[in-house]
Amino acid sequence: MNIIIVDDLSPITLTYKAILLREGYEVEAFTKPLEALSYMQQNPDQFDLVLADLYMEEMNGIDIMLAAQNINPNVKTLCITGGGAYDQDTSLMQTARSVADTLAFKPIHSGQLVGMVSNLLKTTQRPAANTQTA
Repeated sequence: MNIIIVDDLSPITLTYKAILLREGYEVEAFTKPLEALSYMQQNPDQFDLVLADLYMEEMNGIDIMLAAQNINPNVKTLCITGGGAYDQDTSLMQTARSVADTLAFKPIHSGQLVGMVSNLLKTTQRPAANTQTA
């Protein structure tokens, strides 16, 4: 299964990527949301889950998840937020809850991350390769 991580904080993307690589996932990590969006557009069938931070300067996680869902309707989405004052914006949090398959709050421990990703991807099945017999 292929995962895209989008968080504007490099230490977070590197940590999440290392955790998920250890679990056997294929992972692409981006600190610039527009680069992630470009990657998704160029590889529409090459990702099963998008993990996005809610608050980023270039583009918020809601917009990233909506774009991912438009590019790949079967994609699962996990939105992560750091809490704090931003999370008091109830309309934004309601939107995040309605767009994301799962909403989680930092800090997230490795076991929690792996569990959430595993649960989301249990329902994701890639189509079988088109094989023809002669």
